[in-house]
Amino acid sequence: MSLKRWFLTDKSGFSIMEGVVSIAVFTIAALGTYTSLILTQRYVLHSRQMAQAVNYTRSKLEEISDIEITEIADTYPPNENNYLYDGYEPYLPSARWKVQYFNEYGNPSTMANPLTIRITLYWKKTDNSDHSIQLATKVTPGAI
Repeated sequence: MSLKRWFLTDKSGFSIMEGVVSIAVFTIAALGTYTSLILTQRYVLHSRQMAQAVNYTRSKLEEISDIEITEIADTYPPNENNYLYDGYEPYLPSARWKVQYFNEYGNPSTMANPLTIRITLYWKKTDNSDHSIQLATKVTPGAI
């Protein structure tokens, strides 16, 4: 039986080989679609957490910047012994943050002019991996 004669038969329906190939193609397409949906959900969650982290850190930075420069270190003591403040955000499980103060040369100081305030926010994702974000600003006595 030649190959040409095998393809041009007058029999109706599908051969077993055609059925197997079509099932394999459908399975690959379905798995690709499923994988892309799972990855999209992960990226959406990560994007939401990053937006929440930036907003939360920015609000804390503005809250600290609004305090008189001579009282900042008393209200939020510098991060000694890695003390972390508890924070609550619904999309940031176990969020904790720390505040650090630096002079213009990058050395730790609470009485510098201008005073650099850096806040670091830490949180765990749903897969238990650690993430953090840092924001900083400079405050001078006349800017408050």
